[in-house]
Amino acid sequence: MSTTRLRIDPDDPGSLPEGRVDHAVLDGTTEADLVSQQRDDDAEAMRDVARRARPKVPNAETRRAMAEADEMMRRGTARFTNAEEMFAELDEAGGQ
Repeated sequence: MSTTRLRIDPDDPGSLPEGRVDHAVLDGTTEADLVSQQRDDDAEAMRDVARRARPKVPNAETRRAMAEADEMMRRGTARFTNAEEMFAELDEAGGQ
């Protein structure tokens, strides 16, 4: 393949080349090239999102509740004996 250089003056239409264009030479990109580039672009976008995303870390109150739930599961015990007790405590906590 060779390179052809042309000087084109946008104000002079006579400087525009005339003739046939060989589209095979003009654009040698294949469908496989496009798919590969799209895959690379998607992977780069995922890396960008991962770099910018803030890690989701539970606050102290949530960590305590999670530890309490883990301990109850380990012991096989429940904090409440029935649903009414649970809802009563939730209502009480909601009023604070």
